[in-house]
Amino acid sequence: MEVWYATLDRSLEEIESYERLLSQEELARAKRFKNSIDRQRYQVRQGILRELLGGYLGCEPTQVEIHRDANGKPFPAPRMNFDHLQFSDSHSENVAAFAFGRQERLGIDIEKIRELSEMLEIVEAQFTQKENQEMLNCPEDRRLGLFYRFWTRKEAVLKAQGEGLLLPLNCVDVSVDREGHPFKVRVLGEGAVEEFLVEDIQAPLGFAAAVAVDGALDVEISIIWDK
Repeated sequence: MEVWYATLDRSLEEIESYERLLSQEELARAKRFKNSIDRQRYQVRQGILRELLGGYLGCEPTQVEIHRDANGKPFPAPRMNFDHLQFSDSHSENVAAFAFGRQERLGIDIEKIRELSEMLEIVEAQFTQKENQEMLNCPEDRRLGLFYRFWTRKEAVLKAQGEGLLLPLNCVDVSVDREGHPFKVRVLGEGAVEEFLVEDIQAPLGFAAAVAVDGALDVEISIIWDK
């Protein structure tokens, strides 16, 4: 797997160049953003995704076809994806993360670390009992970092699983704190129990990130920043 990071706040010239890469569907979606910053970040994010996918698939960014399954999970059009490339993307404020691999299913999540006055209420309502206990046992000055490790792990697993926020966050327990080493977790839903490997990964300063896959996990990180 390869993970790429990119900043989304770009010059007007760069934004326009990325906008020219987008499909009609993506352009229509961009117009629905009422906030101009959110709209521009979406255009940049989708343009970068198309550039990266074009590089992996061996085609021009404008030729990339992105399909979505019944749950909205994106994937490259099968007719142009002979190597079975899978991808996942995430964004938080002005940073986007993209993961690419040959695993059948993968997921990535990135979150800006910021103070949350309702953090413990979120943990109590949406985390598992073991995660709640680990948060309470954690020194107060380290709880915020632990919260975002838990959150990004959960989101990455649910993205890999394919149902995203259709499942509650407490359907997967990520309380085993083996930072830097992939570990196995289970997703408990209405169907069969599913297992994934999840790992905390290096993220830009002030952010937390994690990836999850349903096979072997070998992450190589490449970072893209503004020139």
